[in-house]
Amino acid sequence: LHSFPTRRSSDLSGKYYELNGIGADAWALLQKPKEFKDIREFILESYDVSSDVCERDLQVWLAELVSEGLIEAQEG
Repeated sequence: LHSFPTRRSSDLSGKYYELNGIGADAWALLQKPKEFKDIREFILESYDVSSDVCERDLQVWLAELVSEGLIEAQEG
């Protein structure tokens, strides 16, 4: 699988973000509210990555998106 970076912009900050294939696919999923487990399962089914690495990297990435104000996290 070959993936090419995708550029996304934040309307609020004017910053541009470059996403690889996994990031672009996960970002597409985030266009509608999704639970963490649903995103994790999609990545595990679509890419050759271990469950531990996927979960750790996804948590870090989502936390970065929250801190940049690109997404909102909701409990429960």
